[in-house]
This record gives sequence, C-alpha cells and structure tokens, in this order.
Amino acid sequence: MRILIADDDKVGRLVLQGCLKKIGRVDAFVSGEDALDAITAAFNSNEPYDLVCLDIEMGGISGIETLLRLRAIESQQGPNTPLHVTKVLMVTGAETMNSDMLDFTQAAAWVAKPYTLAAVQRELVRLGLLPNTVVGVPGAAQR
Repeated sequence: MRILIADDDKVGRLVLQGCLKKIGRVDAFVSGEDALDAITAAFNSNEPYDLVCLDIEMGGISGIETLLRLRAIESQQGPNTPLHVTKVLMVTGAETMNSDMLDFTQAAAWVAKPYTLAAVQRELVRLGLLPNTVVGVPGAAQR
C-alpha cells in the first residue's frame, strides 16, 4: 500500500508515520505543495497513492485545498486509465469534525490529534484499508 502524509507539524507527522509504516510504504511531506508534487508524480507513473493523510491546517496550501486539488487531478484521468479515487484521512487538532465538513472536503475519514494507533487503525478499517479483525481495535468497524 502506498501512503502519503502531509503535515507541517513534525511530531504529528512522525507519530502518524509510526502508525502507518507497518502497513505500507510511507512518504511524508511538510507542505501541501510538496504533497501535490508527489501525488502528481504518482499518477503520472501510474502508481497513485492508496491513502493520503492531510493535516487540515498547514502553512501555504491547507489540507483542504490539497485535497480539492487531488480530486481535480483524479478527475483528469484519461478514458483509458482505470479510475482511481484515493482514500483520504484528514488530520485535525479539533476534537470533532462534522459530516458537512467531511462532505465539503471530500474526505472519507478523520482523526484528531493527538492520535493513537487504535484511532488510526479504526479509521483505516472504516476506509476498507485494513480488515475488521485488527488486533487491539475493539469494535473497529464502529466509530
């Protein structure tokens, strides 16, 4: 599984990398701009990311703007290219994120900082990226 993390907070980025490195290859970036460069390169090489984790509030291009641009890149796929819709996990310092915000950002899941391995795994189960039998995540399929 190919995973991209974009978070300008070094500690948050490292913690999330630690949570995800056991399930796939993780590329981490400090800005939305760098993330978009990597996302574009991944699509151009026909190896798009399976999961993109974006901090909502980053300097420069925000996580929300990065996600909107990711969706634009996906919509420009040619007719001979299988449609790839990247699973997105938004990372936020807010304790809650309502469904309207998820709909607006076109994200499928979110996790609040400081996050735990169990919280991240629970969201990955919801996204269909991990089986529902993840050890140590009781009720993983539920929020």
